[in-house]
Amino acid sequence: MVKVKVFYTGPLKKLIGKTREEVNFNGETISELLREISKNHGETISKQLIDYSTGSLNEYVAILLNGQNVKHLQELKTRIRDGDEIIFLPVVAGGT
Repeated sequence: MVKVKVFYTGPLKKLIGKTREEVNFNGETISELLREISKNHGETISKQLIDYSTGSLNEYVAILLNGQNVKHLQELKTRIRDGDEIIFLPVVAGGT
């Protein structure tokens, strides 16, 4: 059993209704964590985070594991350990 601290920002915060929570789950990867969060909060969450046409993380959301972007690690296969902190950040773009 892994226990992690998860922080939500932007649209995810509104969808979930809170800014943070502790998640306990049987797994060890970002992918398994996303499944647990979707199970607890609905499939809409995973649709915000995963581009199902490619099977990769959505390019408009960064997932930070202890301050490191998982896109620079092993994306969905990135391993999680007990006590880790995960932050979901929408990528901000736009302007002229």
